[in-house]
Amino acid sequence: MVSIPVRIANNLKQTTDKMYRIISDFDISITHEIEKLIDVVRHKTVHRGEIGEGREGLITFHLLNELIREIILRMVDYKGERKSQILLRGKSTTHNRVDGSAIK
Repeated sequence: MVSIPVRIANNLKQTTDKMYRIISDFDISITHEIEKLIDVVRHKTVHRGEIGEGREGLITFHLLNELIREIILRMVDYKGERKSQILLRGKSTTHNRVDGSAIK
């Protein structure tokens, strides 16, 4: 096993922690797909431009796209319906604002 220098390991942890905090701040459920996106795919995507191959790559692309859009929509308190293939699959599109009040 290759050891990672402490400085690099700390930077990875800080980056993933920031991503989890952003997602949590906007009351987005942390699913298995999001955990994989943050913990595994993020590094490959940022440093090598890889998002996976075939179906896995397509799912990763859609999840990342939907996650970015959903964070922005929640930042601006967008109240309309959302279309989602992965992130909001099977969930109501009524969301809470950062202050906790419902978006209807």
